Amino acid sequence: MARFAWHYSRGHRRGLITLIALAPLAAVLAAAIPWPLKYVIDDVLGAGGSADRTDLVLAAVALVLIVLVGQAIVLAQRRLEVGLARSLTVDVGAELFQRLQEVSLTDAQRYRVGDVVARVTRDSSAAQNLILAVGVTTVQHAAYVVIYTVVLWRLDPLSGAIAWAVAISQVAVARWFAASSNRAAARQAQAEADLMAEVDSALVGVEEIWTNGATEREIESFRSVSHEAFGSSRQSDTVRLSFGLSASLLSAIGNGIVLIVGVQRVFSGDLTVGALLVILAYIQALQAPVEGLAYAIPHVAAAKAKARRVIEFLADAPRVAEPSADDAVVLLAGRNLDVRFESVSYAYGSTPVLHDISLHATAGTVTALVGPTGAGKTTLVSLLPRLIDPATGTITIDNVDHRRIPLRNLRNLIAVVRQDPYLFPTTIRDNIAYGRPDATNDDIVIAARAARAHDFISSLADGYDTRIGDGGTGLSGGERQRLAIARALLKDAPILILDEPTSALDAETEADVMDAIDHLVDGRTVFVIAHRLSTIRSADTIIVLEAGRIREHGTHHELIAANGLYHSLYTTQFAQPRPRR
Repeated sequence: MARFAWHYSRGHRRGLITLIALAPLAAVLAAAIPWPLKYVIDDVLGAGGSADRTDLVLAAVALVLIVLVGQAIVLAQRRLEVGLARSLTVDVGAELFQRLQEVSLTDAQRYRVGDVVARVTRDSSAAQNLILAVGVTTVQHAAYVVIYTVVLWRLDPLSGAIAWAVAISQVAVARWFAASSNRAAARQAQAEADLMAEVDSALVGVEEIWTNGATEREIESFRSVSHEAFGSSRQSDTVRLSFGLSASLLSAIGNGIVLIVGVQRVFSGDLTVGALLVILAYIQALQAPVEGLAYAIPHVAAAKAKARRVIEFLADAPRVAEPSADDAVVLLAGRNLDVRFESVSYAYGSTPVLHDISLHATAGTVTALVGPTGAGKTTLVSLLPRLIDPATGTITIDNVDHRRIPLRNLRNLIAVVRQDPYLFPTTIRDNIAYGRPDATNDDIVIAARAARAHDFISSLADGYDTRIGDGGTGLSGGERQRLAIARALLKDAPILILDEPTSALDAETEADVMDAIDHLVDGRTVFVIAHRLSTIRSADTIIVLEAGRIREHGTHHELIAANGLYHSLYTTQFAQPRPRR
């Protein structure tokens, strides 16, 4: 945990040092507050009315100044703490979010969305909790405790000894509670993440839940997970409250002992009334920093639980490797690019998916990928933008190993239109311009016209400024596809992947979308995954996959004449249905 805190304190150390430096000054000023009162009681009141009234005024002014300066320092500390806390939390959350963007598709799909959201939004507070709430605050409390107890010792060694005994006993009690706090905090962090994952799953799968009549079952599941989360939270609260009660009880006992001993010493003449009041004020003031020091131990448990989840995610989510600066090759987007797969294999875990795939897609051609479900078509095209990396073999673009191309450059060379494209919950304009955010309004409209999307966009109340729901809610399948095509057109990438872009559309909508796709493929190196074989008859090359292997390749007419797997798939798809008896 020390390494974790040290790592995230980089860039904030000047502020942290300032916070730590202000702590002794604030403590000294807080320790000075009772002394004007002591002077008034022992010297002004003790003089029986013969003291100079100026002394009383000076004592009052001194008290006001001490309080004002002390509060100004405390305010500066709080403002600095708030700023540092926000910055530290953003730093951790940004690193988690960045790592999520850098992992392979296979690794990303292993995580439950709700759990990742919990790590990025809630667990990202781990650094500020460890560094500020535990580290810096502990130093601040320690400064108060040291200065108060030193002054107490100088005033009355017996009272100072009692104060030290109370402080040590409270820290000992906190250490006794630490193990229970660690276990409870870890359970609470995991249970809360499970609850967020449960809610996310229900939202994403709400249509399946409704159509399968599983609403009651999901509600019961939510209740179960909620009870677990609240139960773990109650257990953590019980540990904290038990400790708080113990710490307060020890403070009360200490105060009672000092009061009894102090009064006896005033009667015996060993202490003045003013000194006793100062001692009692210090004992009372000591309660907050001593309890703060003691509370730091159970607070560390919660911070550690969050930090472990951050460390676990960063360690368990390997990046897609970027090429070294010396080995990197940047390709220009405005050129035609050949793509070559050479002896490429891939496996999901221990399950082989692709076996020794070799193919060559020349610049400006259309390569279609067909085959039964599970043949490996989508996996094959996912290798190109390095959503996943091959286990063996190489993929070259313009004779450059695509692992030598920086990821941002590589992915800017490729546009993808999927079977069910994702649209962001923002305006239609922003969705079309997502791959090219600097595009002008004219560029966006030109792309929409080419994608046969302009007419339906213009018919909407707010036109291009219409906000759509998450995933394109409120639009038909054909409208979503045409927006995705417009987005790909505007990106103007030299390599295009069409992943079954019309398989879920009716015949009329498919005709509109295919008309838009004709504009999209012109002059690009195109890969098309096709379920409807009628859409790829004009492809330059058709690759037939089965069980992760290339079984056939050629043009439509060549493969029909070969009377192999493609012929079987084609004739089956277009066989005339038997008349119903």
